[in-house]
Amino acid sequence: MPEPDRKQHVWSTPDRISALTRTPFGEALMQRVAERLQTTGKGLRFCHPEYCGHGLFFANGKFELVEVQDGDPRKTLLSWNTAEAFVAFWSKQSDYSCSGADAASTDFFTENSFDLNNQRITRERLEKYAQD
Repeated sequence: MPEPDRKQHVWSTPDRISALTRTPFGEALMQRVAERLQTTGKGLRFCHPEYCGHGLFFANGKFELVEVQDGDPRKTLLSWNTAEAFVAFWSKQSDYSCSGADAASTDFFTENSFDLNNQRITRERLEKYAQD
């Protein structure tokens, strides 16, 4: 197994990680996100060259958490068959759990400092997406 990347990045410093909120996103917000994903066909993602972090999409009847590269979904990390399952999972998540710093959040955890808190799903991104 490769050694974890321990390089310091501005987004993954101990101060940045400790400042992340642990407040769950909640059902109301995630219900709005699920509805927008289904009705607009537009995913939640960053669109720029190279690594774009994590995004959320609704495709082929499934909700998906994907790794995004060059603005395009490249690798499905998790998927849900129903809006109910999607909302149930995401309503319990927080900026901290999604950052990759929480070892108890095995779906997101990383020891790679480049991936840690790098363009991950956050409340701010979800709220902006839900109201656009």
